[in-house]
Order: sequence, then C-alpha cells, then structure tokens
Amino acid sequence: MKKTILILLLIISFSTSYAQINVVDTLELKSAYNELILNPKNEANQKRFFKAFPSNWDEYLYTYTYKVNKSDKARSDFDMYKVSHKHVDAFGELTEIPDSIYCAKLIKLAIGGSWDADVPNYLKALLHKKMANKRTCIMTQIAKLRKGNQFQFWQFYWSNIVESKALEKEFENLTQLNSNDFPEENDVMRDAFYYFYDSIDHPFFLPL
Repeated sequence: MKKTILILLLIISFSTSYAQINVVDTLELKSAYNELILNPKNEANQKRFFKAFPSNWDEYLYTYTYKVNKSDKARSDFDMYKVSHKHVDAFGELTEIPDSIYCAKLIKLAIGGSWDADVPNYLKALLHKKMANKRTCIMTQIAKLRKGNQFQFWQFYWSNIVESKALEKEFENLTQLNSNDFPEENDVMRDAFYYFYDSIDHPFFLPL
C-alpha cells in the first residue's frame, strides 16, 4: 500500500509544479555575484546574493538553462548558462546565512528537480556536498515537509542513470545516521532510492 501511494505521488510530481515561476532578476543576480566575488566574506554581499539567487527548481532551471532563439541563432542567450556553475559554487560557499534559512532554500531548489547534465547536475552535486556537513539541518527542514514533497526532494537527490559505489555508500551511511532521529523521513528516502537510483534513463533515450 505504501509503495502504491508513493508511486501515485511520483506521477503527480511529473504532472504538477511545486511553485509558480517568478522570473529572476538576472541583472541583480549578476551584480550581486560580482560584488560577492570582490568581497566574498562580506555579510551584506552574501545576503544580497542569497536573496537574488533562484528560490525554487523552476526558477533555477529557467534562469540558467540556455535560451535558443530558433528564428535567429545569433541572438540565443547563453550568458546565464555560462556562469551557472560559478553561481552554484558561490551559493555553496555562503557562510553568513542562518543554517535553517539556507537549508530550507536549498531543499526548495531541489523539489521537483529532474536529473540531467550541466545545470541540474551542478545543484545535485551541491546537495550531496551539503548533506555531508549539514545533514541534521537538512533533515530537520525535510521533516517539516509533507511526505509527497519529501519524496520529490529525494527523487532528485538519488536520480542516477548508472550505478555508483559512492552513492550506494552514501545511502547506507544516511540510512544508518537517520534511523534514530528521522525514522519516518528515512522511509521516504529509502523508497525514493529504490525507484530512482540506477532506475532512470536520460530523456534523450526514452522510447517514444
């Protein structure tokens, strides 16, 4: 029964959006990033960049995926795509944001995400990095979510098209670490791992 419910949640996650897209002010985002690079330890600079950075998956993907102008290739927009990895790295280095606020935004960025190379993978790599040193904070914020949204987070977190010993080891470690403090969240995490780790194909190879 539990598996059936989670499968239904999975179907819903593909047909609905977690949040509306609010177009990110890319001029402010670029300016905030430039100021941050000049003085990366400055609290005001960090808070400005944190605020300017996308707040959910749809905003993140819309901001950093390159825009191809089919009618005029020369006018295609690659600017944000080219700096996406630098922005994600900078977001990962912020130290002046309260942990609870930082982790909540990081989780919201991942909810509804889908695996792919480049832009999605930059965020996925950051999630795994932060899980290693902010696990309790992340799990505390995840515990506040409804089960369906928890599943959406772990869906993106564990999605992988091939086997990975590193991911398998991380899954074992997290399962053990979360067993006492977050047993219900652990159940959702395990189900997502079962369905999405080494269980998806790249969209390019999906049958028509």
